[in-house]
Amino acid sequence: MLAALLRMRTTVGYEWIATRLQMWHPGSVSRFECGVKRDQKLEKRVNEREKPLQ
Repeated sequence: MLAALLRMRTTVGYEWIATRLQMWHPGSVSRFECGVKRDQKLEKRVNEREKPLQ
């Protein structure tokens, strides 16, 4: 979820996120981001986590 939040709220790239979160490959970030967009329940959870950050 943190990877999705970073992509939504910042301009950092996939490689930066993958390195910092130890996701091993930038494609992992992209796949997860697409999965969040496809799964409404998961997208809702990400949005709930974002509210306190606003």
